[in-house]
Amino acid sequence: MPFMSTRPRSTYVISSTRLAKWTMPSLTSTSPAAAIEHSRAARFSAPPRYPAGLDATSDARTVPYLTGLLRVLGYRVSVHHVRSHVFGAYFGLVQNSANHAQIGGYGWIQDYPAPSDFLDLLFACASFVPNSPNNFNVSEFCDPVLDRIVHRAEAAELTDPTAAKRLWALADRRAVDQAAAVPVLDQIGHDILAPDVQNYQHNAEFGLLIDQLWVR
Repeated sequence: MPFMSTRPRSTYVISSTRLAKWTMPSLTSTSPAAAIEHSRAARFSAPPRYPAGLDATSDARTVPYLTGLLRVLGYRVSVHHVRSHVFGAYFGLVQNSANHAQIGGYGWIQDYPAPSDFLDLLFACASFVPNSPNNFNVSEFCDPVLDRIVHRAEAAELTDPTAAKRLWALADRRAVDQAAAVPVLDQIGHDILAPDVQNYQHNAEFGLLIDQLWVR
């Protein structure tokens, strides 16, 4: 979860560097032996294939890769393709706990570039709305300890921003350790400018601020 307050750390990898740079996966820490036994049979819900770039989890290469990876880890996997031309149909299915979707591709773009827009909205106990297509806590995750850290971080933002960053980093680390979600990819965009373009500004939420550019 790439927040401004995140401190680099690799939990499920074998790392030989002081900065926890990824080197190779740790199959010991990610194998089903480290998980609950009844979770070994997994059904992967795959979204419809939308135009390239609209939803990376629907890419023809992504689903086979992820299901293959689960099988390497020892899971028995079956794939359920959601057949619909309606963009929101898939998300309504996996968000609704009544459908019992076990694993599925999901994405989130911040409404505002703040840790709370991820940790509070997607993983708080109170954010889970059972039997509803409007539920954003798709993992059905609830960790009272994480909730307390998030609430402390939100309160500290008003009085002690430095302490708030430390708390957000702690919350981020706990969410990762609890495997509330499994990050698959983080898309990166590139802005290419001609030499005559000046006053380049990049906003954390909106990206390139076109109205701030000027040509020399």
